[in-house]
This record gives sequence, C-alpha cells and structure tokens, in this order.
Amino acid sequence: MTNDRIMEKAAGEDEIAKERENAVPSVPAARKRKRAAIIGGDASCSQICDDVTVSILARLPARAAVACTALSKHHRGLIRSPKFRSLHFRLAPPLPRPHIAYLATVPIKRIPDQEDPVSVFHGFHVAGAAGLNSSAMRVLTGWRYLGTKHVNTCNGVVLLAIKEFSTVTRCILWNPAVADAAREVLVPEPSPVSECLVLGLGYGRRSKTYKLLLCRKDSHLINRFVTNPTTGTRHRLSGGGPTHRIEHSLAIHSLGDDAEKQTPPRTVLSEGLEDGRIKQKSLYMDGTIYLLYLEKSVILAIDVDDETVSKIDIPGEHEEPRLWPGWFKLIEMSGRPCMVTIDDHCIALWLLTADRQWERTCAILYKGNMYGISINGVWDCGGVLCLYFDFSRDDKRYINKVLLYDIATKKLYKAVMPGDLTIQKSNYMISWGYKPTLVSPGSIVGEVDQDLERRRNRMVSITEVVNPLSAQDRGKGQEATLNTVCAMEFLVRIMQKLPDGLQDVVEMPSMDSEDPGFLFKSVVCSD
Repeated sequence: MTNDRIMEKAAGEDEIAKERENAVPSVPAARKRKRAAIIGGDASCSQICDDVTVSILARLPARAAVACTALSKHHRGLIRSPKFRSLHFRLAPPLPRPHIAYLATVPIKRIPDQEDPVSVFHGFHVAGAAGLNSSAMRVLTGWRYLGTKHVNTCNGVVLLAIKEFSTVTRCILWNPAVADAAREVLVPEPSPVSECLVLGLGYGRRSKTYKLLLCRKDSHLINRFVTNPTTGTRHRLSGGGPTHRIEHSLAIHSLGDDAEKQTPPRTVLSEGLEDGRIKQKSLYMDGTIYLLYLEKSVILAIDVDDETVSKIDIPGEHEEPRLWPGWFKLIEMSGRPCMVTIDDHCIALWLLTADRQWERTCAILYKGNMYGISINGVWDCGGVLCLYFDFSRDDKRYINKVLLYDIATKKLYKAVMPGDLTIQKSNYMISWGYKPTLVSPGSIVGEVDQDLERRRNRMVSITEVVNPLSAQDRGKGQEATLNTVCAMEFLVRIMQKLPDGLQDVVEMPSMDSEDPGFLFKSVVCSD
C-alpha cells in the first residue's frame, strides 16, 4: 500500500471519529427530551391504564374481581370504588344456567342434649356455579344470627330477618360474594306500642336508595269503661273480650347514614291487612318488591321509588276461601315474576307480563296424591320443566319428588329423590333472582361508628378467644348441611342434561341397588 493511500485512510478515520465525538453530547439531550415527554404524560398514561384495567376487571365474576384486590393497594382502591361497583353490576357475566342459589341453615348445639341452640349456621351456595367439592360460597355463624331467616335478595345483597314481630326491628344485610360483608340494621321505633316484621329489601333506581319493607303491628288499648250519666262514675264493662285493638300496615324505611333517612318508617298501606298474615318471603325485580298475600288471594307489588302499592290477583280459579300455602309459590323465571299454582290436580305456571297481566305458559294435569304437597321450585330447561316438590305426611316423614315435563310432547316423568338426598324445606331457602355483585352492605347503611370500631379493636385480644368456637360451628354446620348441598347439586346436574339429554335422564338406573328399574317413571297426564 502506498504512503498516499495510507494517509488518506488515516484522515478518513480521523474525520469519522471527530463526527462521533461531536454527536455524543446530543445523545443525553435527546434522552432528556424523551424522559421529559414521558414524565409529562404520566398522568394521562396512568389514567388510560386504569381505564383499561377497570374495563377488564369489571367483566370478571364477582368472586374473581374480589380476589384481584390482593394484587396491590392500587387495585384494591379501584375495585372498591363506587364507580367500579356500578360498572361491574352492568358488565359482569351472569351466573351459568341452570343454577340454584340457596341458603342452607342449621341451628348449632354444642352439647347433644342441649334444648336451645346457642348459634346458627348460614351457608350460601350456588349449585351449578362450582363443583360439588367446593366449600360454601360464604358462611355466617354466631349467636347474633339466631332466629333469622332468608327473606329476599336485592342486587346481590341477601336480607336475613327475625322470623316474628318484634319491638326491636333488626335485620342483617349480607353480600355472600364479598368477604366479611355483613351489616346489622336497626330500624327506628315508630312508637313504644309498635312491633315490626321485615318483609323485603328493594332498590329505588331513580332515588338510588335502598329501602326496607316492613309490616307494622300497632296495639291500641280499647276503652273498657263506661260513665254513669247520673253519678258520673266510671265502671268497667262486665265480661271478657279483647283489651286491645290490633292494626296492621305496610311501611317503608330508607337506608343510609343521612339524617333524613333515620326517621321512623312511612306507612304505604293501612287497609286490607286485618290479620297481617303476609308471607315473609318476597321477590325483588326491577325496582319492585312482590309479596304473596294468600289471605286476600293477591300479590302486593310495592314500587320502591314511588312507595305505592298495587294489588295483583293470584291467577286461576280457586274454590277455597283461604288458599293452601304449599300450593302457591312466587318465583323468578326468565327474568320475570312467575306464579306456580296447584288447583284440582292441575299444576300451572303463570308469567307476569310488563302490564301486570298473567300469561299461562303451561298446565300439567297430575293425577297423583296432592295431600301434603308443597312446591319448592320450578326451572325452565330449554323447553323441559324441572319441578321440585316436598311431600310431608307428618313432622317426621318427608318425601322429595322431581317431575320432568316436556312442554312440546306433553310427556311427564317423576322420580322420588333417594333417601340420602331427602331434605326438609326448613333446612334451606332458594334465593330467587340472585345475581353476584360487589355492592357492599356498608355502602347501603352508611359508615360504621368509628368510636365503636375503635373500642372493638382495643378489645380484640379478649374477643378473639371465641374464634375456635366459630371454626367449630362452621365445621358442624357444613357437616349438617352436606345432604342439602348434595341434593341441590343432584338437581342441577339433572337440569344440565336437559333438554337434549332428556331420554338419558329418564333412563337413568335407580340408585337403589335392590331396584333394577329406572329412577324416573313415566306418568300419564294431559294438558
């Protein structure tokens, strides 16, 4: 290589090196500009990320969304916000169909010969939403829940209330989809001589307020004395007879921590409730609470927002002046109130239309023995109805039967539930219209008294000694309600085969090893 070429190459390399040196100072400047742009966009990027996260989480089932609160404090804040709860209510997937949401209940006695229970077990399950081996969706145990029963559900919140009229009106709001989400509610006393019975929980969609429906019983002293017009003295009337006049009425009480919501309940109906024998089992749907009032052969429809009461006649023709409670059931079917009736061996299903008219979907003439029958539930499985009944001959003999009715072919099949799956209706309550949500009972009734909460926290070292008893009660309750759980799962697995697998179901072998026949038997009926 010549000297000229070597010198040219060296000069070229020097120029390249010089250009690189000149370019080096510009790199940090570019990085600074980029970093500044990123920092300036942190707020908007974070907001976009939160919006995307919320949109994804809002489409998860309630239990899965609750589990995501463990990801970070930031996720916990997002999921617990009122905005997220509202979005989740609209976007969350519905429960799989078919399913049975129910509350299994059993009293707890810690000593075998103990006369009265000291605690109670409430286990909320959704058969069909999880496997048989899964634990109860949520559990409540403790003495404070003694005497309570399932009344209804509203926006995923289960209402538990005392079974009898009481001067101290107390109930429990419980969201089984959220851990530790139970709150006690005390209703202000309207007067010292009044007693109340909680009949339902509803939500006013315009007022955005949750309200309790109450049956109030007022006692008035009857003047049993007369005045002698001559002497002016007062004398008690001779003979016996009542000393008080009892009046019943329906009342509404708004829930919340506002001062105006702490007023006594407001009367919405005071006529036509002479005996007050309204069934303490209601159905909430679309801003209305429905109550079955058999004594008057009507259903009471209470508009939660307007606080007005409408009367809907029970469908069908009824000869008896007082209707047999077991022959009438108010349930939910296809997102609408449904009335199941039994009259003269005819089992009929009636759906309530938007204009409050009854539409009969089918009628089944069942010629079997109807004595002691009670309707537990009916489910539409794509054109095949699954009917679950309870036959009680006395307090100790219960028979559970399942009927399958093909609406198209009008064929009816019946089966007696195996002995291991026979359950008493007092051991469970089906929660019609239940939908899992993230609605917190605390957001309904208001914040907890901070002073009370601090005093409880200071005494936790003392009160925690009873925790082993709660665990023991939980174990006893799960064991005692196992047959109820198995029976509900058995029903759901039958329904999961319908309608396509109807023939396979009716040809299912009997579960009794000594009976070589089928579990279901064909029944002659007509429509």
